[in-house]
Amino acid sequence: QAMREAFDRCQDIEQTRIEFFVRKMKGFQGIFPRDFADTLATLKEAIDAVNADKDLVVYSDQYGTGMALITPQYVEYGAPEPNLQQPIKVLEPVRAPTTQASKYVEANAA
Repeated sequence: QAMREAFDRCQDIEQTRIEFFVRKMKGFQGIFPRDFADTLATLKEAIDAVNADKDLVVYSDQYGTGMALITPQYVEYGAPEPNLQQPIKVLEPVRAPTTQASKYVEANAA
């Protein structure tokens, strides 16, 4: 119950933050000269697309207290054991291509 209350408080703070951001961005549009008409149109579309209520509901459903409970799948005792007798594949180490520098290092290593 306390976790739900804390989550709701954080959601309220986030909604206030989003609404503040949208207000400030709309005010910021007035600062641009008219030469930036394309940029202003793109910015206006992006700001108008912000929907704090919808975003908060989606976040809550995917990551918060509204998300579906994922329960682990339990294995019954007495179930057949997996086959652990399969041969183990040994991988060969990957060598870097030989260069003049590596030949020099190998020759002078001793």
